[in-house]
Amino acid sequence: MHDPETLQFIRTQSSKAHVASVCTGALVLAEAGVLDGHKATTHHEYIEALQRYPKIKVVSGVRYISEESVSSSAGISAGIDLALEIVRKNFGEAVVTKIRKEMEYSK
Repeated sequence: MHDPETLQFIRTQSSKAHVASVCTGALVLAEAGVLDGHKATTHHEYIEALQRYPKIKVVSGVRYISEESVSSSAGISAGIDLALEIVRKNFGEAVVTKIRKEMEYSK
């Protein structure tokens, strides 16, 4: 979280592609500045830590937030829901249905 090279790598990648975090990964994206100006969430035990970044609109009580270029999710299982939402946005509901069936994952 405090490694300058890692943070720069995240900044560079976020300018090229959709960046997403699961659980406390939101704190790493926050430290890199990637979440500035966006809504974000994290695991309920770390909401206060994320609120220390004043340029982020922190939302609690949600499983995930998916915006055009950046997304974040609460705990681990919420990350699955977020991943499926990203797939839905890019490939459609039929692909999500196939993935859910393969994973034996129901919502």
